[in-house]
Amino acid sequence: TKRAEYGLIAVACLAREPGQILSVQKISTRHSLPKRLLAEVLKGLARHGIVRATRGAAGGYSIAREPGQTSLASVITALEGPLELSDCNVGGGDDSKCSLQQDCCIKDPVGRIYTGIRELLEGMSVADLIANGHPNGTTPGAIRSMPVHASTDRRICLRAGENGSLENQQ
Repeated sequence: TKRAEYGLIAVACLAREPGQILSVQKISTRHSLPKRLLAEVLKGLARHGIVRATRGAAGGYSIAREPGQTSLASVITALEGPLELSDCNVGGGDDSKCSLQQDCCIKDPVGRIYTGIRELLEGMSVADLIANGHPNGTTPGAIRSMPVHASTDRRICLRAGENGSLENQQ
């Protein structure tokens, strides 16, 4: 969602300037983000100890932890709650939410996708976002891969594109 996207951008921005206090206005202007939503996002991140809030005329936000100690999963779950792809909460436990669990034809494939995404986000830190000082917070050419099917060697390879998006590499 936009909240997660803005949260990752804000955390990467703050991590590039450790020890500095940046205002919501400064981050908003620098990255062309809506100020009101960014302020809400930063408050949520502060509640979870990912960023530190400083009040007053010279107030704003700073990174609260070393960038290598904060996973992308922790930033996203701080803003969105647990990562879920379906009602059965695949990989997370409680199948009772899903009325289709007996005859579900997608549970296993979605479970593998969920596991791959979760492992990717847990395995990448804020330090990975700011590696090489790339201006939009990605590492050009960074490739991550995950198995598509347990019985094959086929993999999905994701590469961080120049605009910060993940691109499927065949």
